[in-house]
Amino acid sequence: MTATNPVTRNMPEYVISRILADGVDRRKVKADAASLISFSQHLDNEVQQQYSVKTQGGDFFIKRWPCSEQALERASAMGQPQEIKA
Repeated sequence: MTATNPVTRNMPEYVISRILADGVDRRKVKADAASLISFSQHLDNEVQQQYSVKTQGGDFFIKRWPCSEQALERASAMGQPQEIKA
């Protein structure tokens, strides 16, 4: 039996690392922004998640709208984009 990785797709570290990696891939942030130092979570519900993130490349504030029917409806009503912005 092999050990399972404790980092899952629902853990904030995983979510933040994927958002930062996507930002690097899209050339929105420098490569050293993918090196996470620390973070704090300010909001976590089915509509929105917010994080303050410290990386080797600087500090970021990330808002995330999880893919749920309620989140998509609320974002549409507020005229917000249907994508994750980092």
